[in-house]
Formats: sequence, C-alpha cells, structure tokens
Amino acid sequence: MICDALEHLNRYRGLHRNLDTAIDYLTAYHVAHDLYDLPLGRTEVDGENVFINVMEADLSPDSNLTIHDFRITDGVSRINVIFDLVTPFGFRYKDGELALMIKNAIAEKDGRLNAVIPVLQPV
Repeated sequence: MICDALEHLNRYRGLHRNLDTAIDYLTAYHVAHDLYDLPLGRTEVDGENVFINVMEADLSPDSNLTIHDFRITDGVSRINVIFDLVTPFGFRYKDGELALMIKNAIAEKDGRLNAVIPVLQPV
C-alpha cells in the first residue's frame, strides 16, 4: 500500500510492472473523470494482478481526540505545523494511520504545510 498524494504517483514508476499498470490506469482515469467517481468496492484493472479497492472512511473529528503543544515553524519553502495528538486507548484507527490522515488533510489545504504529529496515549 502506498499512502501519498496523487501528484506524486510517478515517483513510484518502475518499482513493479503491476504498480506501473495501476499508475497508468489511475492517470488515464483521472484525465477523463474525477477519481471520486470510482465506484465503491473492487475495480479490476488487470484481473487478479491489478485491482483498485475503493472504501469509504469516516474522517470526521472525534471528540475523544485532543491536541496540545501546538506550534508553527515558518521556513523558506515549507511551514511545519507541530502538535501532539492524544488518542484514547483502543481508538478505531492505528496511531500511524490517524497521523497520516491528518497530515494529508493539512497538506491539501496548502502544499507548503508539513504536519509533524506525535501520537500519544493517556497514562
């Protein structure tokens, strides 16, 4: 699995021929359609070798999440947005998944924003 922005897809060309097939499909689809139009579920691109699995995710804020120690460092080419995120024990997302979702959502607002998010559990 690759978690990255679509504009970075070509960085992964050449890693594997099946991945190249997926990149070609997504690039061509994106030219003619919005990727949000891909149907939920499995879309076969090359049989069992290459397929796309679209799922819905609830990305709404959760009142059980808290942040603290919020700070910003402004640089020449990027702005670091740094804060500690506290999740309750047994939260529905793994810490790395949650941090990546938030980091990507922040970067979508402005490409110069780089979120640094340590995920903590209450003691």
